[in-house]
Amino acid sequence: MQVLRARIREAIGKKAKTLLKEGKIPAVLYGPGIENLNLEIDDKEFEKLLREKNENLQIILKVEDKDYRVLIKEIQREPIKGKVIHIDFYKLSTK
Repeated sequence: MQVLRARIREAIGKKAKTLLKEGKIPAVLYGPGIENLNLEIDDKEFEKLLREKNENLQIILKVEDKDYRVLIKEIQREPIKGKVIHIDFYKLSTK
């Protein structure tokens, strides 16, 4: 299973656009049993993951000291160049 690292994001709302200039992608993690987490993902690492697999894959999302088994729920892209500008991750239940 693929592993992707993420960090907790401090920039929220319009401030998140600055992340894109820094080579980071704003993201959110949500699902059963957790509070929504605002994250930032390295754009090169994410693009590499997409090249190796398609969007419908389970991955391990490493956020600080925790691992979450997630699906990529939605990827938002910039309409002209197709650059990823936001990602939604859905945490799978651990039953």
